[in-house]
Amino acid sequence: MSRLPIILLGALAGALACSDRSWLETSDGPGGFTISFPASPKIETQVQPSLASSTTVHTALLERGSEGNLQVVWYDLPDAAAVPGLPPNLLAGADCNSAFSDTDLGFTSRSNGPVPVAGRDGVAYTGTAPSSSKHPRGMWEEDRCLVVGRRLYHLTAVGPDVDEMRATGRRFLGSFSLAPSAGR
Repeated sequence: MSRLPIILLGALAGALACSDRSWLETSDGPGGFTISFPASPKIETQVQPSLASSTTVHTALLERGSEGNLQVVWYDLPDAAAVPGLPPNLLAGADCNSAFSDTDLGFTSRSNGPVPVAGRDGVAYTGTAPSSSKHPRGMWEEDRCLVVGRRLYHLTAVGPDVDEMRATGRRFLGSFSLAPSAGR
C-alpha cells in the first residue's frame, strides 16, 4: 500500500485540528454567556441615550474585512419594556429584524420563526442581498435574538453570500451558550 494516501489523510486531519483550535471561546461574566470566534473580538461598552433614560450596550465584534463580521450585542431592557403579558420574542423579533432596515444594500429578510438559541426560545431572521459593485458576491446575514429575564442578546453573522461564510456564521451562532445566572 502506498504511503501517499496515509500522508494526505494525516495532513488533512492536522489541518482540521488546527482550524478547530483557532476558534477562541469568549465569555462575559456579567453578560452571562460564552461564544466562540475564529479570532479575538473587540469588546466595547457604550452608553446609548434613549427617550426616558440611557442603556448600556455591550458588544463583542470580530471584523473580518471582505470575509464579513461576527458580533454579539447584549443589553438590559429599560423598565418601559417590562410590560406584563408582552411576549419576550416580540421584542427579540423587532430587534432582530431591525438589522435589515438598511435599504441601501437591498436585503430581503425572512423570519425563521421561533428557534432555539442556547436551548431557549429565541427568534432568527436570515437575509440576502444581491450582487453589487461594492459586494460582488452578494451578501448573507443571519441574526438570532433572545430575551432572558430583562436582558436582550442579539447575535449577527454577516458577509459574502458564499458557503464558507454561511458555515462560519452558523458555527459562530451555534456556539452561543448561557450561564445559569444569565438575565438576572
